[in-house]
Amino acid sequence: MTDAREFGGAERFLANLLGALPGDVAVTVLATSPVVLARVADARPGTSAELVEDRAGPFRRALRRAAPDVVHLNLIAFPSCRRAAAAAVSLGLPFVLVDHLPNPGLTWRGRAVQRLLTRSSAARVAVGRTAARDVERYGGLRPGTVQVIPNGVPDPGCGVLDRRTSRLVLGTLGRLEPQKGVDVLLRALVAVPDAELVVAGDGSQRTALEDLAAELGVAGRVRFLGAVDSPCALLGSVHALVQPSRWEAMPLAVLEAMHCGVPVVATNVGDLGDVVQDGRTGFVVAAEDPVVLAAACRDLADPLVRERLGHNARVRARESYSVAAMAASYDAAYRRAAARRLR
Repeated sequence: MTDAREFGGAERFLANLLGALPGDVAVTVLATSPVVLARVADARPGTSAELVEDRAGPFRRALRRAAPDVVHLNLIAFPSCRRAAAAAVSLGLPFVLVDHLPNPGLTWRGRAVQRLLTRSSAARVAVGRTAARDVERYGGLRPGTVQVIPNGVPDPGCGVLDRRTSRLVLGTLGRLEPQKGVDVLLRALVAVPDAELVVAGDGSQRTALEDLAAELGVAGRVRFLGAVDSPCALLGSVHALVQPSRWEAMPLAVLEAMHCGVPVVATNVGDLGDVVQDGRTGFVVAAEDPVVLAAACRDLADPLVRERLGHNARVRARESYSVAAMAASYDAAYRRAAARRLR
């Protein structure tokens, strides 16, 4: 179940997961957005799909029709899927809460709701170790309450840009919103004069970012692609991915880049500091600091550095962030939840 209004990272996670679950798992997708519903359900042939009004009554009726053994609630934020959770509780259905981007700011009432939801759930899962601790801290939960299943992605199979190309080409992929810190990257680009930047994604900040690039005098070295259907639209044409986020959990673009052998420069927020090994698979820098970000990008001007980091990134992605391993972990969590109901 997802109540997301747009198809973003949490919904790509869901599509990746559905595509990799074992063949003996029958899936019904419930969503409140027709676009999200279609794109998630398309990831798994034979999947049932139903558009549901965002109210408890329609959720209850949809769940009664689906008659699932377990319900996966995909939380894009703390307030997500509360009506669906209430519907599952009313029907006695076990549910698994999956948190994608925990943020501070809950009131005491909000924290009380999170404690109640967690106690009612069969399991609560976060996409990384830091994210799990953030869910507990921000949600007012006991330490150790939230288990960790790291995100995993399929290898996108993108072609790789010739690393011997003299001019460094950097890329960033994500929604053009303040969270992603693309403005910080544009300021850093001023101090990386021999580099080009390709920006993939769209959002409310696109015009402001284009204006900032012009103001900084780097517009001639920046190309805005807009929204892309595949990460390969970016990853196949850059030497490195830069993830200058102000806050994150575990963005899929970083994992996709690593699977493709593309080194990553990322800020030390969320689980990025765990995923990207500083000096081995890329570089980890402080958020909101264009000076240190520029220095890390300049280090990638050496093709031999890019080659070493990219090779290590690919090995780490295959060992630790495969979609098969992620799907196996969720399948086990679902089966434990269903077994509890039968006792």
